[in-house]
Amino acid sequence: MGDLWYEKTEVSVNMKRIYAAWMVLANGYVIIILIDELLAYARSDLTDREKNDLVQFTFAHPLIYCKVLTLYIWKGRIKVVMERLLEGSRSIFSSMELERMSVKQFAKNCFTLTGVSYVTLSAATIEAIRLHFIEGIPVRTVVVYFPSSSQTGFFINVFRFFKEFHWYYIVAMMATMDCLALCSLITVAHKFRVLRLYFRQLRIRTLENKEQRTRKELAEEFKKDFVIGIKLHSDALWCARNVQHSMGPLYSIQVMESVALLVMCLIKLVVAERNITYLLATSAFIFCLIILTGAYMMAAGDITHEVYITHFMKEASLVGTAMFHSGWEECNPGPDVRVLVVVALQMSQVPVYMTAFGVITLSHTNFISKHYFKSLCKLMFYFGMGDLWYEKTEVSYYTKKIYEVWMIVANGFVIIILFDELLSFARTDLTEREKNDLVQFAFAHPLIYGKVVTLYIWKSRIKVVMERLLEGIPVRTEVVYFPNSSQTGFFINVLRFCKEFHWYYIVAMMATMDCLVLCSLITVGHKFRVLRLYFDELRIRTLENKEQKSTKELAEKFKKDFVVGIKLHSDALWCARNVQHSMGPLYSIQVMESVALLVMCLVKLVVAERNITYLLATSAYIFCLIVLTGSYMMVAGDITNEASLVGTAMFHSGWEECNPGPDVRVLVVVALQMSQVPVYMTAFGVITLSHTNFISDGKKPS
Repeated sequence: MGDLWYEKTEVSVNMKRIYAAWMVLANGYVIIILIDELLAYARSDLTDREKNDLVQFTFAHPLIYCKVLTLYIWKGRIKVVMERLLEGSRSIFSSMELERMSVKQFAKNCFTLTGVSYVTLSAATIEAIRLHFIEGIPVRTVVVYFPSSSQTGFFINVFRFFKEFHWYYIVAMMATMDCLALCSLITVAHKFRVLRLYFRQLRIRTLENKEQRTRKELAEEFKKDFVIGIKLHSDALWCARNVQHSMGPLYSIQVMESVALLVMCLIKLVVAERNITYLLATSAFIFCLIILTGAYMMAAGDITHEVYITHFMKEASLVGTAMFHSGWEECNPGPDVRVLVVVALQMSQVPVYMTAFGVITLSHTNFISKHYFKSLCKLMFYFGMGDLWYEKTEVSYYTKKIYEVWMIVANGFVIIILFDELLSFARTDLTEREKNDLVQFAFAHPLIYGKVVTLYIWKSRIKVVMERLLEGIPVRTEVVYFPNSSQTGFFINVLRFCKEFHWYYIVAMMATMDCLVLCSLITVGHKFRVLRLYFDELRIRTLENKEQKSTKELAEKFKKDFVVGIKLHSDALWCARNVQHSMGPLYSIQVMESVALLVMCLVKLVVAERNITYLLATSAYIFCLIVLTGSYMMVAGDITNEASLVGTAMFHSGWEECNPGPDVRVLVVVALQMSQVPVYMTAFGVITLSHTNFISDGKKPS
């Protein structure tokens, strides 16, 4: 892949020639195998499984090599960026502690990426070995034109070894490139952390020198140090911009590769044979793709977070906050220093994003986002559950009528299949297994639709809560009466397809509802976290103002800020109360459904036949129930936990530092009394959704 290191190394002419020959040999080897893979489309003896693998790998492997070409094309720029990243501002200011933390991140990310990649390869190789012993074909992880599975001989087997080794080799190339890109992103984030540390230390130095120097000397020294901070900021921005420019194509290739290959893997899971090794191999591949893309997203998101995003009320950027609190107000600055600070603060407000294709932002976007809720509401809208989004959308009269018809069709489809399931109790030809499944599904599916009915009944209240939260705040999977397993024909099979599709449809409805409820609970917990952060920062502001303002001014300022905190607390309590009131029936249905169905599943495991696929299916069902109920319990428990910590944050908000009068003390006492009331989410009004209940309930079935 060439020499990407910026420091020149003296090597002999012979060594250069040997390395040039090695580059030609290594890249020629990769390219020859890639061409051999592409030529495999001309083979007519491929099995369905080989055709699926061929499509997947002829998409993935050329894209990996595109990363190599990208690095080679931008080699000169990457060298410049590497030198500026590692040497640019280190002589001006550095922190060994932050460097050690970054090195740990390097090691963790590189080890994870490499490990996951080769675990995936190992899983694919194990599956190939299994097929070798079962079907008697040569070990095959990739599909090529030559050699085919029927060809044998010493040289054929040697070539077959190099063909298999090619995948390990190209993944090693991919891992080194991804590690380089990730380490570059982590280093950019490190520069912004160092910048924030510099401004924090600048404030400490300014306060220490305040009593030792004259105001003029203090202002001159501050100006000189602040200019150095601006240079550090300029260097960090240059590095972020040029890392994006030189390695942006790698991000684009990774995103495109992950999206396309995830779709292919999901299709393969549907159409291919199902056995445990194949499922493990494909699952490992999917997991690897998610880890690779997630690593890029999280590392790039750290840069954005360090530069711009905070968790508190969209306050100024982390760098901007560090600049603002760098101590400029302590040295009685002249107009030149104030202008310098204002310009630097304006520069720090510009967000820094890493993007793929120039439009897809790589970030760990805040999970609690308006767009996420809107997407969930849109999904529910398309499933025929009505419009739960609070913003009004102008649609034509005909569109409204068409949607009303769709609601009737979609809900009618679900209700008809539910009735068909219930009528199957009248059938006398059911097997023991069908009877067990019938009891389970005839209980579960009406309860799922009960969630839909609950949402529809409380639709107007849910809209109000959402606005307050976000703006201010014969394959048989089911047993039915008709058709039975002996009936055949075209229309019978169409009805049978609709009957099977019904389960997927109603589960999609359930998933969107559960996601909406969980996101609402998470947002309530977020409000209490924001409240705690507000009181923590109120204490910091009070301590900073203690020496600058009189006792009366300090008390008045604290009282005003504390009242704002009480309003935030009142808003969080309103949201918790109304989320419980409007979505409490969903918690109740989920708890009742989980308990009853867990008992049924355990009974089925005792009385039904035992084979690996049946045990896996039932175990997956039990696991799904536990995860669903656990999600409700854990997220609701977070609300209780976060609300219980608000009182402590209020008590330590700094009221004792401002010599408060009786009015402030009464205000604090009343607010503390309000904060002592526990906040619980409940099912049936009596079963508390909490961490403790989930752990204790989870022990009982075992």
